Amino acid sequence: MEKNFLSPLEKGESGTVMVCSLVIRAESINMEDITKNILVDNYKIVMKGEVISKIVPPLENDCYSYETQGESGESFRQILEKHLDTITPFKEYLQKIKSIYDVSIRIYVQSDFAQIYFELPPETVKKLVEFYLTTEISILSWGGVEDNMDDESNQ
Repeated sequence: MEKNFLSPLEKGESGTVMVCSLVIRAESINMEDITKNILVDNYKIVMKGEVISKIVPPLENDCYSYETQGESGESFRQILEKHLDTITPFKEYLQKIKSIYDVSIRIYVQSDFAQIYFELPPETVKKLVEFYLTTEISILSWGGVEDNMDDESNQ
């Protein structure tokens, strides 16, 4: 029986966002080469100096990213494994370019709640390690608390 990676925020419910990304950064990136060798849809390219938000300063590097965002009902394990499976065909290319560019796999979890729990089972860790890339883990909690008590117990 598979455990969900987030508990009690299971399967992307209750204001939880789960995203896995392949991120390539450098002062100057040959985007034509990247997009020719990493054949995925919905990638994002942001060039050095571009402003992407009012609160984020202009980027200091070129950046290529490909994201896998969780859908309703998916566990974090499913999202991460789907992402790794999608980029597995490009593993050799990623190894080749990591000496030129900063290449990483980012795991991002955002929750409305204060307590965030997830686990990485050995099979998933093995898949992740096989890429031999830096893994970034970013967790953002808005600090809320879910009230599971009914009105009668509060009296």
